[in-house]
Amino acid sequence: MIPLDFYLPIAEGVPISSIYHDLTDSAFGAERAVQVTVNFHHLSALSASSLEYNVEAQSRLLHHIGLSGSATPVADRGQASVATMIDVVTERSCPRSNSGADDPRTWPPLSDPIQTGIGAANAAIRAVSHVSRNYYPQITYESMPYLLIVSQSFTDRGWPEVERWSVPPASEWNVSGIVHLAHINMGVSVRDEAMEESVTEAIYEHVGKLEHPLRQYLERAYRAKHQYKIGQYSDAVISMGTSVETLLTTIVSHLLWEEAWPNVQDEASVKSARSVFYALEKRSRVREELSKRLGGNWSAEASPWEIWMRHGVALRNRVVHAGYRPSYNETREAVSAYDEFVAFVTDRIAEKANVYPRTAIKAVGPEGLERRRKLTDKMRRFRDGVAPEEEDWEMSFTGWMEALLGK
Repeated sequence: MIPLDFYLPIAEGVPISSIYHDLTDSAFGAERAVQVTVNFHHLSALSASSLEYNVEAQSRLLHHIGLSGSATPVADRGQASVATMIDVVTERSCPRSNSGADDPRTWPPLSDPIQTGIGAANAAIRAVSHVSRNYYPQITYESMPYLLIVSQSFTDRGWPEVERWSVPPASEWNVSGIVHLAHINMGVSVRDEAMEESVTEAIYEHVGKLEHPLRQYLERAYRAKHQYKIGQYSDAVISMGTSVETLLTTIVSHLLWEEAWPNVQDEASVKSARSVFYALEKRSRVREELSKRLGGNWSAEASPWEIWMRHGVALRNRVVHAGYRPSYNETREAVSAYDEFVAFVTDRIAEKANVYPRTAIKAVGPEGLERRRKLTDKMRRFRDGVAPEEEDWEMSFTGWMEALLGK
């Protein structure tokens, strides 16, 4: 049983049956077909409707900050809250992966009935989205309840002649136990006052700089890690790809900007930088511009660049251009390649801090430079004595980028 936290507009009692084939995976040893049937049920939501929750939450907040006398719950009497639950019937005899791993997310897609069922349910949800022209969230392993009640029917009905095979009647099913999934999906948020204090101390510095491209790359990275955590693997791969593109374009732009310092608005400098900037659509040109300025190994098979090309860019292209749905393992490898590549780029910028001190301070930060033992006496003197007397870097870079893109 897969509970949704929303209403999916499809009639009850209409089973959707599918046959999934695996032609290649070694877990099966040969071609194997797995049959799955999904059905839909609309139930009164057990929790309060969103309207009731929002009104009551606001009432409680008003009371909390002293703007109302009492936190009186306001019930939503006008709307009946309904959510959909999907029941999935599939084979329990699916073979497990030979890897020996305990986490089903690492197994081949058809080697675990829960993963097979999630895939079939998502196929139905996607079909409803296409027919209704509305977006409905898909299910992830991580969004499932962490305990599942398992029922079994031992009937052997064989392969039916009709298009939809029959699901065993209720009398043939028996509750066989409870499965504990490889995650804990519980509301365990607790107040972290130490984090609150550290965030409050630092937030003022960041609020005015959020539109800067270096912040954009980080936000996309945070989004990608969150999507990976909750099982939205396709979105995570796309977000990581966008994050890297933003990072690399921004770093090249900063290096070009700093090479023109302090005459960043000089027409010849802007024209020269423009010829480089608009060639960055080609990845080979990005690598060329960064490698000649930052040094390091960008071409060997084991270099972070090439690893990211294999596990990040190639996977992103399959997701975007071929509709591919990456597995947990593939996404995990992409996350690892992403982290390694970003660390490599950051290390290279720190290594060239004496050549590009402004970019190093902006992209790596004094703490990052010190952690890498690149906050030398020369860099300290620049940071403390020279930088405060210069034109505001953010304003200068923004104006330079406008000139770069404006003509």
